[in-house]
Amino acid sequence: PSPEKQATFKWRGLRNLGNTCYINASLQMLYSIPPFVDSLKPFSQSHRLTSTFCQIYDNLHTKNNEGAATTRPLKLAIDAKTPKFRGYQQRDAHEFLGDLIDQVHEEIQNVGGDE
Repeated sequence: PSPEKQATFKWRGLRNLGNTCYINASLQMLYSIPPFVDSLKPFSQSHRLTSTFCQIYDNLHTKNNEGAATTRPLKLAIDAKTPKFRGYQQRDAHEFLGDLIDQVHEEIQNVGGDE
């Protein structure tokens, strides 16, 4: 943010749901690229995973919200698509990041939506 916005911008983090720091690290990396997130927003209305990804980003940047943002909706959305990350065991952030991007890509290729 610009110096003027930094004075009023309150940084927020992502809540750890229990060994889910791999999710948080992956999201923080992707959220540091606003053009990437913005490119997904047109697809977010009809796709659950893409929608929750964009909603968490928007939640982090909403002035009136305080405290850590939850990643639970995204965790549930990715768990519905693949069993690889079900549960709350420690996982590899690189593997999650690759799967998240693949799942979002597959989702937005499905023009009719997934729900």
